[in-house]
Amino acid sequence: MKYKNFFILSIIISISIVLFFPNQGKSFGFPFSWIKYHGPNEITNHLLLFSPKYLMVYLMVTDFHPPTWLLNVFIIYFIIIGIYKILLKLDKGPL
Repeated sequence: MKYKNFFILSIIISISIVLFFPNQGKSFGFPFSWIKYHGPNEITNHLLLFSPKYLMVYLMVTDFHPPTWLLNVFIIYFIIIGIYKILLKLDKGPL
């Protein structure tokens, strides 16, 4: 059950990285770009990509790459599990 929660947490972190980290040119996502914007104007606010008001405007000129997004999710997932296991070992060790 906890690993399922870690996976859900990694999905949330992957999407929040797009919203809060600086973009890489017209690409969004970290460590790999999984959203590429091909429109004529620069996107100043990342929330516009997911805004219902502008969704159809930006959706036509935006490419989403699900395999790259899943790769990001799994990288974050394994990092979270690694940190969790290290913290468990530190907690069980002698002080």
